Amino acid sequence: MKILSLAIGILLISTISTYAAETNFRQTSWGMSTEEVKAIEGENSQDLVDETLVQTVLTYERWVASSPVRVVYVFLDDKLVNSLYLFTDRHSENALYLKDYEKIHTILKKKYGTPSDEQETWLNDSLKGRPDLRRTAIATGQLKLVATWHTKSTSIEHALHGDKYEITHGVTYKSLAHKPAVKEALDAQHQKDF
Repeated sequence: MKILSLAIGILLISTISTYAAETNFRQTSWGMSTEEVKAIEGENSQDLVDETLVQTVLTYERWVASSPVRVVYVFLDDKLVNSLYLFTDRHSENALYLKDYEKIHTILKKKYGTPSDEQETWLNDSLKGRPDLRRTAIATGQLKLVATWHTKSTSIEHALHGDKYEITHGVTYKSLAHKPAVKEALDAQHQKDF
């Protein structure tokens, strides 16, 4: 009886850890269909279809880490290949965008560890040594912050950048297994453009 209980326990733990390893973004897994994602997220999505790429995009308005976000799911041939959190807070003070980025960055580091790559890209070196102008540099597109993590199946990119005082903050999740198919579809579309 003890052996049976032990075997059931091991099977249960194995099943739970397999399920946990299979989810890549929220409660979804790469390769899921639009209907499977809708079953998890709900039907109240905005569906967009890009016929040229055989691509479908589902979007949802949600809250993540006490911040409003647009959750975006990208499908190629009805398989989930990429997803994104696009933070939708609008601040009157540019410093708050940087504070939001640092908050999310801390959460991602706790979950995924040290980023495999972290870049602060300055387009205008004259602002580089001025910490007081860092937030203005982001808002005007002179500074872009990007941190990247990799798991067994996913590339995760956390970015903050701006252009003409429109600041974009997001976290992109990309399936590593579907990366070649996505690249092939984009290349084919670009060739059709000419």
